[in-house]
Amino acid sequence: MANFVLFLLGTILTVYSGTGTFQETVVKKHIKEALGEDVKVEVKIQHDKNKKTSLILILKNWETDFMTVEDIKIYIPDVKGWHQKDVNKKKLPRIRFEVRMDEEATTDALIYSNPGVQIQAANITVKGIEVEGMVDFGIGYPVPFTVFGVPEIEEKTILTLNPKHVSLLKGRMPRVISSSLSGIVTQILDLEDVDIDYYIAEPMEKKVRVNFMPILKKCETGKHFMMISGYYDISVPD
Repeated sequence: MANFVLFLLGTILTVYSGTGTFQETVVKKHIKEALGEDVKVEVKIQHDKNKKTSLILILKNWETDFMTVEDIKIYIPDVKGWHQKDVNKKKLPRIRFEVRMDEEATTDALIYSNPGVQIQAANITVKGIEVEGMVDFGIGYPVPFTVFGVPEIEEKTILTLNPKHVSLLKGRMPRVISSSLSGIVTQILDLEDVDIDYYIAEPMEKKVRVNFMPILKKCETGKHFMMISGYYDISVPD
């Protein structure tokens, strides 16, 4: 999602005057041209007591290379600060994100992240995620399996599935066997894969003048959905 936020912020700074004038319709037009006409875009403008302008960009139905993101929110505080060339960007408030994924998007993410397994469905509850599929143990035919686990953040951008129990052929395996089979499904998502092509964001590099890295901080599951959130770490090129 590094190219994604680079493009969004660059687009905003291109049409933001720095004096409070903000061309919302132009921003929406540029985003739709880059991400597709099916993307629904909403822009919320907020002003705090210190007269600083913040933006919330809400995108729905964003189609990435392997899944459709149901809902993503990008929080950009102090837009004017980003507009000023002499400001230390590292001292600006962090840009934050929230991503809501339904079961279809989560299933697509699991399929992409686990190419050696036939993922069929992801069922999400408040307790965790149940993954159904088929796996080939080298016995000549695939075996149906179910893995139930909870999502966990690994490293900075990777979301994994911490398995609690495994079922094969619809039979729940004992704990010692479940432990040995826990690697059937490992990764749910890598945020670095959820992005736009670099060539779309490249024209904005001179406007933004920083590099972004998405950092996962929280993941929660609910009835038929998963919510992940975090912020963007930045570095200033030499």
